Amino acid sequence: MSKYATVVFVICVLVGVLEKISFGGRRDISRIALSVITLYVVIAPLVSAAKSLDFTELFDPDRYESAEIDEGYVAVAEDAFARGIGRAVEEKFSLEEGSVDVKVVGFDFEKMRAESIKIILSGRSVVADYRGIEKYVNSMEIGKCEVVIEIG
Repeated sequence: MSKYATVVFVICVLVGVLEKISFGGRRDISRIALSVITLYVVIAPLVSAAKSLDFTELFDPDRYESAEIDEGYVAVAEDAFARGIGRAVEEKFSLEEGSVDVKVVGFDFEKMRAESIKIILSGRSVVADYRGIEKYVNSMEIGKCEVVIEIG
């Protein structure tokens, strides 16, 4: 940083000297020089900071363990599985979109099954045929279904 301050100081001194020697009281040269100094003062630290950044660590494929990647895929698949069940129930029983919430326990990614599926009905869907919903989801053979009605 002392090198940076020295350069700025030298340029300021040169601008002052040029301003004193300029003929006819013209200040165009000093304005241009001050503009250059201002740009240098603003850009130089940004350039040095950008050079010091190490992007190789960010994009290193060996940085992530395969278990972390697998967990990410399983989490996304489990979420899609739950949303798919919710949409299927909403369509089949003509329920309002978003009134069915699905919780999945013990999701098996390879078999696309779950140990248990909890369907939570809320809003206007609480008057739906909950036994019919249980029967419908259990008939898919993707896991044991339980329907819960949420009031309030």
